Amino acid sequence: MEIVPAKDDYYFFGEAHPAQEGDSDGTTDPNVFPDDAVPKMNLVHLPICREHNTKLSVGGVIISPAGKEGSKIIGGWLNGNDPVGAWVIEEVKSGKLPQLSLAHAFRHGKNGNDVRFHNIKMPFEVSLTRKAARKGCNIFYGTSLPALTAQKLRALGVGTRDPPGETKFLR
Repeated sequence: MEIVPAKDDYYFFGEAHPAQEGDSDGTTDPNVFPDDAVPKMNLVHLPICREHNTKLSVGGVIISPAGKEGSKIIGGWLNGNDPVGAWVIEEVKSGKLPQLSLAHAFRHGKNGNDVRFHNIKMPFEVSLTRKAARKGCNIFYGTSLPALTAQKLRALGVGTRDPPGETKFLR
């Protein structure tokens, strides 16, 4: 699926999963990733949903560098050509969805060397939400970029490379 920039698309930056006072090391608390895991995560290509509703996937993560104190910075794209995407963009712009939440599931199985692993936390989507479970998970910048700028971003490969076995989230 190729990316087709649209004048109604929306781009934002926010912070996800900042460390909280009293966090466990992530081995016993199911809602906390281990301290060193979050900065290393590659969240590019994860879908962006509204309030953890995967049926309301309205865009995707295009960049996810490490943030301060173990958090992740999320650079996201929202599809302005889709009616649901346009609705969610208006909710973000109006401040109704000001925060981010990183959803995860637990994975079990064997790696390539037949070594078993249990309860590995794997992120599967980033949500725009009214109130995140963690403090400090805020969208701090949003803009509607001109299509030319969006095309330049895509020409640089932002949000267009698929990891092996994955499909592109962008249209």
